[in-house]
Amino acid sequence: MLSVSSLYPTHGHPQYGVFVQRRLKALSELADVSVLRPIPWFPLYRHVTPNERSLQNGLTVQDRPMFYLPLVLKQLDSLWLQRSIAPMIRHRQKEGTIDLIDAHFGFPTGVGCVNAAESLGIPVFVTLRGVEQEEMQQPAIARKMIDALKRAAGCITVSESLRDLVVDRGVPADNVTVIANGIDSAAFHPGSRAEARRKLGVTTEERLIVSVGNVKPVKQHHVLIEGMARLGIRRAGVRMSIVGAADADSSYTSHLRDLIRRLHVEDRVTLEGGKPPYEVATWLQAADVFSLASRREGCCNAVLEALACGVPVVTTAAGDNKRYVNPPRNGSIVPFDDPQALADAWHAA
Repeated sequence: MLSVSSLYPTHGHPQYGVFVQRRLKALSELADVSVLRPIPWFPLYRHVTPNERSLQNGLTVQDRPMFYLPLVLKQLDSLWLQRSIAPMIRHRQKEGTIDLIDAHFGFPTGVGCVNAAESLGIPVFVTLRGVEQEEMQQPAIARKMIDALKRAAGCITVSESLRDLVVDRGVPADNVTVIANGIDSAAFHPGSRAEARRKLGVTTEERLIVSVGNVKPVKQHHVLIEGMARLGIRRAGVRMSIVGAADADSSYTSHLRDLIRRLHVEDRVTLEGGKPPYEVATWLQAADVFSLASRREGCCNAVLEALACGVPVVTTAAGDNKRYVNPPRNGSIVPFDDPQALADAWHAA
């Protein structure tokens, strides 16, 4: 099996696409799995070492440079990806070392893989993970994605909402299977709150809200910060820790830092940066409440991990969150872009 994903951990960014790595590591117990990672590049803009091969977490990972045009004509990205990976697929077929392709994300990877493999008779399975909800709003990209999913051997979605999205657009329902994200129960489970707080330097008297998610606009961390400013009027001794790696575009991180200063919550809101899974689990075990204000999700790992740690969850109805958060048993579902609703739900929790 050749798995193709541009979102995959690197030595410099070990948490980048770790959920893809986890699935492939588990699959490697059932089949011979190797990974092909297209690396976007543009002359004089980004240097890429061609065809670099490495062994990561027991899996062979090979990088392939993928030409692209930064910021423009994004509907062509699937063509650039197809041209990047096609020689490798043909080579593997001649060697007799490929039976199927496992493509992660609908565009450009899914579209590029289906187009590259179809003429060679190699089946392609495409996994949709959530970003496709936004891409479907772009007609040119949506047409390419739906056409490719109709021609693929199968489509996997991580949520029922994603399945409905593509089935409503004409992808045969029998060709779409929902496989929700799994949780590493060795890391994410209930633990001693006092011990977790001792490790993190959080006092037992503080009320701690934890949010886990990459620092990017779609996660809506700014709404959480605005909610904290409103909560402070009623509750003293409450703090929030946002755990997540900054996006490649650091402007959103700068915006959050400015907002924290402007709302005078510097002593109550901290950006902790990205953490490995076992440290994330410690933050969750230390928390009184987990919260996320996302606009878009597929199957949200962070919500599932918080629930696995026994922490009440306050979040939006993004993705399949409503399937897992059942008010009032284990949390609350709040409207999008509503800091007051967040503050009210935290207060109740």
